Amino acid sequence: MVFLHGIGASLNYFGRNVPFFARSMRAIALDTPGFGASDAPDVTYTVPWMAGRIARFLELKGVGPATLVGNSMGGAASIGVALDHPEMVERLVLMGSAGLPIPEKPSPDLMKNLQYDFTLDGMRRVVSGLTGPDYVPPEEMIQYRYEIVDGPEARAALAAINAQTRTGTLNYPEERLATIKQDRKSVA
Repeated sequence: MVFLHGIGASLNYFGRNVPFFARSMRAIALDTPGFGASDAPDVTYTVPWMAGRIARFLELKGVGPATLVGNSMGGAASIGVALDHPEMVERLVLMGSAGLPIPEKPSPDLMKNLQYDFTLDGMRRVVSGLTGPDYVPPEEMIQYRYEIVDGPEARAALAAINAQTRTGTLNYPEERLATIKQDRKSVA
């Protein structure tokens, strides 16, 4: 099982999940390029590029076919791996995934992410857009997520991904998504 975080996070996002699942299977969380402790190459950050890097990681580690658990941007990258390297993917678990079709008029919660202004208050708005209306995140969580995207490399990666989201180039066409083998189990 491979855990892929969203933008504005790191492998620590799955800090409690990995030890739990590692009791019964190989469980890995990784920092996606440009975030957490990963390198931030000077490239144009696109979802297909990230998916390719993740597929290469799986190949080098001898992982696969794997269950990919992707949150937000990690979900979009997981979809990309499933589309371009289906032999490497056993299952997809998508949580608030990017990469899926979005309505012409984005929801207010999505807009909180797209309008992130690299401030602590901006991160509070982002987290509120990712969680339920009654959830009040601890200040430590806000600070943690803010610090992850406070460096120049992470800011550049986040800005590039948000620009793709705004223009709609982040989303996979529905015809391509339909090619992913499905055994649908949806949890609301």
